[in-house]
Amino acid sequence: MKSDVWQTELREQFDAMRESVSSIMNQYEEEKKL
Repeated sequence: MKSDVWQTELREQFDAMRESVSSIMNQYEEEKKL
């Protein structure tokens, strides 16, 4: 049971990390166009 909670937390952290990475990449692409 405890490992399920741990996996869920890990997945949420991973999703948040991926979101921030993609937003950073978007910013980078926008700046490259200028």
